[in-house]
Amino acid sequence: MRGIPMRGICMGALISAAAWGQGQKAPAAGRGVDSLTMGVKIAEPGRIQTPAMESWKLGNGMRVLIGVNTGLPLISGTVLVRAGVLFDPADRIGLTEVAARVLQHGGSRKQDGAQMLRKLDEWGAKLAISADVSELRVTFSCLGRHLKPMLEMLAELMREPGFPVEALERAQVELRNGIAERNNNPMGVALRVFQEAMHGENASRRLSPGYAELEAIQIEDLRRFQEQYLRPDAGQLALTGDFEIAAVREMVENSFGRWEAGAGATPAPAQRKPDGQAVKGVLLARTPDSETAMLVAGHSGIRMADAGYIPSMVMAQVLNRRMEAAIERNARRAGWTASFSMAVETHPLMEGTIQIRGTVRTGSAAKAVEFVQNQVPELLASPVTEEEVENGKQRTRLLLEVRAEQEARLFEYCAWLRFHQMGGEGAAGDPFTQWQKDLAGLTKGAVEQAMKKHVRPGQFTVVVAGHAESFFPPLSGAREIDLSSTPAKAPGIRTNEESRRQGLVWLGKMRHGLGGEEKLASIKDYRVEYEGELPGRGAIKLRESWMEGTLRQDQDGAGGTVSIFYNGKIGWMGRGGLVAPLPSSMLEQVRGDLFRQPFRLALRGKEKAGTVDYLGSGSVELTGEHEQWARVQLDEETGLPKKTSYRLRTAAGALLQAEDVYSDWRNEGGVMWPGRILTRRGGSGYSELRMVRIEWNKGLTQTEMEKKP
Repeated sequence: MRGIPMRGICMGALISAAAWGQGQKAPAAGRGVDSLTMGVKIAEPGRIQTPAMESWKLGNGMRVLIGVNTGLPLISGTVLVRAGVLFDPADRIGLTEVAARVLQHGGSRKQDGAQMLRKLDEWGAKLAISADVSELRVTFSCLGRHLKPMLEMLAELMREPGFPVEALERAQVELRNGIAERNNNPMGVALRVFQEAMHGENASRRLSPGYAELEAIQIEDLRRFQEQYLRPDAGQLALTGDFEIAAVREMVENSFGRWEAGAGATPAPAQRKPDGQAVKGVLLARTPDSETAMLVAGHSGIRMADAGYIPSMVMAQVLNRRMEAAIERNARRAGWTASFSMAVETHPLMEGTIQIRGTVRTGSAAKAVEFVQNQVPELLASPVTEEEVENGKQRTRLLLEVRAEQEARLFEYCAWLRFHQMGGEGAAGDPFTQWQKDLAGLTKGAVEQAMKKHVRPGQFTVVVAGHAESFFPPLSGAREIDLSSTPAKAPGIRTNEESRRQGLVWLGKMRHGLGGEEKLASIKDYRVEYEGELPGRGAIKLRESWMEGTLRQDQDGAGGTVSIFYNGKIGWMGRGGLVAPLPSSMLEQVRGDLFRQPFRLALRGKEKAGTVDYLGSGSVELTGEHEQWARVQLDEETGLPKKTSYRLRTAAGALLQAEDVYSDWRNEGGVMWPGRILTRRGGSGYSELRMVRIEWNKGLTQTEMEKKP
């Protein structure tokens, strides 16, 4: 989630002048061929025919919209429930985003995510779950013969979500990676800082989650989310395709009709209104690797249902053409180039924003700010001509037609508008119909009024993202924005006496399953050999040696032998007679391997360092030094580990969700060792190792461990 994503129409066309020095000339305002319509006459109002919808409510309060379209081979649908940024509790920002991902990956209580995915593959169907400003959204498509089982699967997912711990963990890692990488996109940075500035000093905590907000979200929060938000009386199902209405009604009644409404009132959006607390002035966001500077300037705007919606759309197109001509003049006179566009972002439930977005060479960032602050007010002050209005209307009509270019897409959008109570039950009340009427009757005076009322340059917040050291002249008087994020730490936040007590009981069961505490504590060293496959190396042979606090691995594969050594103080990697220190990311991985050895994890309850927490269903969470963290899923009958989940940091600094899945357990000298280890990273298979032989307590020496390749 980046700032506040607006599903409403964002009416802004990119205006490019001088084409970055390539000599392309833009027409003067009000003359020549329009750069968007290319001189093509756009069809008159009424061309966009909104789809017919049949609407009814189920007994549980859920609204259903269906539209027959015999030209569609696939049946498409959406399920919407009231949630999202506007509904997230103040102390659980990001809850809907996390819930959407957990639903996608975790499945229901009866079918986990992998089982649901296999069924979708069998049907050739698609399913995507996401979070938006004002809803949790489920989109799907399938063939007609699979609609009944598809609806049953979706209804089951809404009624009985599984919310497994592993899916929560994966969702949090995915979102953490997004936080770690979000400063790599300068325009994304500028838009995020702008949206946060619109909502005051603490906007980043109220609009999008940081590391701390993600860590705070736990399974109990998802259960509360289910009770408060996943409810039919706050939901809507929309279907379109080639089907018999009576048959579909029966399918819907038999699937979603069994979804029971929750107690209490349906959720209400939080009051997050721009402008009242907006941070004004010029804000600087440093993105050192940027070759260009990105600029976003503007202030709060209007709602989609406001009477000034269409006049604002046309006004934006008029100003776009004026900026195009002005930048062309600047290119000729002052030798600097830029691309600017005006965007009007709107939403049914909240005030949107009026934005001017720009791209400029880093050396001209200060000139771009001056253009927005000084020249844009002059452009607004000029009288509007009839020709400008006509060109603006044509551009706006084209953008509406782009939205309606596919009937299934238009049906989905109209259903979304209906979900937010825009439009009546018939086509006459549909917003698209009204917008076309407003556009046809729009006058020059209405556009001039929109310019005066809805664009206030004196109240602009201006955000510049770029390599500030390359700005010439420097950007003076700007307030610098701190883009840094506090790194994620291991969870360990559930710790309480009862959780620890139960965790220790389960670790005792794990010790018993692996061979008993006395046997495990007697292990002083071991050597194990594996065969398997690794990405980039193909078939390998892996020899792993361990003695207290020291780990060595030797991999034989394509390209020779690679050796890794770590003794708690120093670490190195050797290959072909060359030895180099372990990179920090690899050092962290080796420390993790030492921490996660099953027999060592089983003994951790005897140590004072770190935490032990029981999560239920045989799942134990452990932490240790160096912010190590692991979650072990135990077989509730045998006590043997089924899998260990953990986080892995890549060389680029991103966190990956990973897990080792154990099977084929073997008794070697009274101790159980996994004969097969399947490793997954980021939800995909990474490697599989098969144990060839193992020996332990054979007198392994430090000299053998430290031997250079």
